[in-house]
Amino acid sequence: MVILSGGNIQLILGPMFSGKSTELIRRIRKYRAAKRS
Repeated sequence: MVILSGGNIQLILGPMFSGKSTELIRRIRKYRAAKRS
C-alpha cells in the first residue's frame, strides 16, 4: 500500500469584486515561476 502525504487546500474568500480571481492568477504565476527555478 502506498500512502501519499503532503498537499494542501487554500481558500480565497471574499465578497464580489474583492480581487479573488486576481489573487488566484497571482498565486498561479508565483507557483509557475518557482517551478521553473
